Amino acid sequence: MFGFSMSTVVFWFVLPLVLLLFALNDLLTRRFSDSGTKVVWALVVLFIPLLGPVIYLGMGRKQGTRQAA
Repeated sequence: MFGFSMSTVVFWFVLPLVLLLFALNDLLTRRFSDSGTKVVWALVVLFIPLLGPVIYLGMGRKQGTRQAA
């Protein structure tokens, strides 16, 4: 299939998708001090490929609190 090895496919396609979905799920289930902060983090996660979710998971999670279910 186009000369891609399975590890290449996982690294470049599956891993970024999993990070993106995990970061978005975490973002949507956290409460931030204001809605503007949540919007900014959502834009970072969505529009900065691969680094956006990593930055959010490293720094943004600490700014919000987990919502009670």
